[in-house]
Amino acid sequence: IVENGWWRLRTRQKTADEWLVAMDSLVIGGRTGIFECREDTKAEVFGPGNVTIRQVSTYGSHSVEPVVLDSEIFYIARGGKRLHRLATDGTSWSSVDLSVLADHLGASGICEMAWQNEPWKVIWMATRDGRLIGMTWNREQDVWGWHAHESQGGKFRGVACLPSPNGDIDDVWLATNRNFQGVGTPQESAAIFVERI
Repeated sequence: IVENGWWRLRTRQKTADEWLVAMDSLVIGGRTGIFECREDTKAEVFGPGNVTIRQVSTYGSHSVEPVVLDSEIFYIARGGKRLHRLATDGTSWSSVDLSVLADHLGASGICEMAWQNEPWKVIWMATRDGRLIGMTWNREQDVWGWHAHESQGGKFRGVACLPSPNGDIDDVWLATNRNFQGVGTPQESAAIFVERI
């Protein structure tokens, strides 16, 4: 049941959705957990009389848009500081905290994420304190590594990945707040630049 942007579960608990991802089912990232919406029985067509919503994880979600890689969803947990990987084996879901080895990197909060597929497999994240952090991930080896980046004289405010003009690699684009000392007031000397790594 949806009421003013909130939806009510069978538990009568209200929760706001932070994001929706369409997979074999509809995955809903909510503040109080992750939920799956699908048909109640496969013998009937999905619709108002054949729908069920069940909670698949008790980790709440933050409003940062998740990154979807094949059958896995990478999302920022409630609180905005930890990266989780949500995956299913077809019968059950699991949410794994990937920040456990580098939880200090997102301590100020993560405000944006983007996926770079080529030439490296990296989830890039902009933090609230203006740093750029990345998690390089090798799915086949189930290995990941964290790295942090700063810009002298600038704070990263946003990140996006787009295919390069020739399409061979994904370019990483950044919105960077740069402050030029000695030119006008501090407000006049600050500007947002769009930059490419």
